[in-house]
Amino acid sequence: MIIYALTSGALILYVGKTANLTKRRREHRCKKNHTSTAKIPDYIDWDIVELETCADADSPSRERHWYETLKPLYNERCPNRSKKEYDAIYRQRIRTSSPNPPPLM
Repeated sequence: MIIYALTSGALILYVGKTANLTKRRREHRCKKNHTSTAKIPDYIDWDIVELETCADADSPSRERHWYETLKPLYNERCPNRSKKEYDAIYRQRIRTSSPNPPPLM
C-alpha cells in the first residue's frame, strides 16, 4: 500500500493511501469525485508525493501517523479514528459549547 500526500509548495493539502498511485492521481484530478479533495480550489496547483510504501495490514496506522504528523488542510476526517475517539471528541465539544453540558457517563 502507498501512503501519499497532495502538496502545493510547502502546503500539505491531503494525506491518503492507495494501491495504485497513478489511478488515484487521476481520481483526485477529476472534479466529479466526492472526496474531500474536490474542495481544493482549482487555482491551487498540486503534486502527489509518495510518503512511504507499507504492508496492507500496516496501512491504517501509517496513514494515521502521516495525517497527525503533517496536519493536512483538506482531509475531512482523521483516518482510522476509533468510535471511542470520536465519542470523546464529541463529548468535549458538547461540554465546551453548551451552557448546561450533559453529564459524562
